[in-house]
Amino acid sequence: MPVPPKLSPKSLNEWTLEQNLVREISDLFDSPFGVFYPVRLRNIFDISAFDISRFARRRTRSYKLTPGEEGRDNAGWDAKFVIPPAFGRGSRVLYMQIKSGKHSDGNTIPGSIFNTSVSNPNPHAGFTFNDNGNPSTGKKANQHQALKNLNDYLVASGFSEKSVLYAFPRVTELAKFDAMTQPLIYYTTFISHQQMDREAKTAGADLYDGEEHYFRTCYLDDRKREISSEPFELNGEVESGAVLQEVLMVKLTRLWNDYYGLINNSRLRDYLIFALADELAINPFEFIGETSRNLFHRKVQKELALYFQNVEQNRIRNEGEVFGSISQSRFTSIRNDIFKNVFPFVQQLSRYVDVDERVPSVYTNSLNRQNRNVNADNFQLQDADIQALVI
Repeated sequence: MPVPPKLSPKSLNEWTLEQNLVREISDLFDSPFGVFYPVRLRNIFDISAFDISRFARRRTRSYKLTPGEEGRDNAGWDAKFVIPPAFGRGSRVLYMQIKSGKHSDGNTIPGSIFNTSVSNPNPHAGFTFNDNGNPSTGKKANQHQALKNLNDYLVASGFSEKSVLYAFPRVTELAKFDAMTQPLIYYTTFISHQQMDREAKTAGADLYDGEEHYFRTCYLDDRKREISSEPFELNGEVESGAVLQEVLMVKLTRLWNDYYGLINNSRLRDYLIFALADELAINPFEFIGETSRNLFHRKVQKELALYFQNVEQNRIRNEGEVFGSISQSRFTSIRNDIFKNVFPFVQQLSRYVDVDERVPSVYTNSLNRQNRNVNADNFQLQDADIQALVI
């Protein structure tokens, strides 16, 4: 009997996670509204379909090096995803080092917050980083150093000190990944290389010792996390929400500019607010206030409320299926926090907006400013698997 062909990977591997994370962020910029443009909302708002031909030049292009090019040419990156500038505006670039994790029920490591003698919680996702060494040949790992070289180069070129991110998706099993209906980005811990180094220095840990290191995080709450074999708990800023918040603000500002003057400004702001809530899968009505509520007829308010209640409940139900029956309140809290921070930003949009001036470059960096001379096409880095996402 012939061996049947392989139709699915054996486990949830790093390349699968890389493809999906970058695709999800790219998708935000690939369609007229990036977030799914629900017909139900369009009918409620009584808005006709927009001219999607305006976005013909904004399709994402993805590029992959051959193994020979990656090694021979010292390029370092695995894949490049580019969204061309639209209507004269430049793009932004986001550099990510994406890792896949493994499930752990707990450990016996002294000092670990996931030690089985410590409760709430023990189950967690464990990741390795700086793991490109080869003990059999004596080759020391230098991945974390290569990321530092990238970050230093970008900072010297005018980029933010938080330009390089680690991304740790908190889904470790293929069956759970297949069961997810929500974007993976909302269940991923993002941490800047700069923050990781700063906290390691405070803890007296050496992440440049040529050895493999570890990152562990709670599935449900990425505020509970630690680094290294002799672990230290991370107590600094939880950057995951800030990363997504910045990406969403870039998206919403570009949308505002695309349709400013074509739609009543108040109605356009309202659409963007509800499109954001739809993307985050939350019910926005406890946050939008009476001013926005009064813009809609009572019947429309009722339809919107029912729509978003269903959206939120479907998300919570799916989270229970994927992550178990443990309380999902933290997932909702993160999404609500993003909405509460972006909501006033959208409310204040007026006239045509300079995206680079209106949305500070912290994690995403503008490629069209004169003092930022990094060529995203030609930048090379040895021994680092970098995803350069240009938005």
